[in-house]
Amino acid sequence: MHTELRVRKRGTGEHRRRTAPDVVDAVRGLARILPDHQIAAWLGRAGLRTPTGAHYTRALVASVRHLRGIEACSDARRRAEGWLTCEEAAALLEIDPKTLRRAAARNELPAIRPLANGPWIFSRSDLAGSAAAEHVARRARLRRTGQGAGPPASQLSLDIPQT
Repeated sequence: MHTELRVRKRGTGEHRRRTAPDVVDAVRGLARILPDHQIAAWLGRAGLRTPTGAHYTRALVASVRHLRGIEACSDARRRAEGWLTCEEAAALLEIDPKTLRRAAARNELPAIRPLANGPWIFSRSDLAGSAAAEHVARRARLRRTGQGAGPPASQLSLDIPQT
């Protein structure tokens, strides 16, 4: 006796060694602000490897982008779409980058972080909104009243003679 068994045939490009979806999402996000060699460095720092266990290189990142139709980073594209690094966004808001990173981590400001320990990505249109303006105004108010980071305005300095 025989039993008929139907199995779906693998399609083109379907095999065990496929790039993980989280790596593809990270490349898609990072390609907004970083060139391929920097994306490879961030993937390496995150401990992500290729399906064969190798480290990501500029060429491998370019291949992942090409196969998935992800555009490469360019200054013209960044300006057109309004993507900013943390340092650029901090300069735009005239605040310290560390303050901006902390606000993004607390979800006070909208930001994208494709990797857990990766760079923050900000949208210029989001930073032009009321949430960013409110955050900057609150930080300025705290700084004026001496309640922000650093010593309060009423604290005396300790001068130690050098003799």
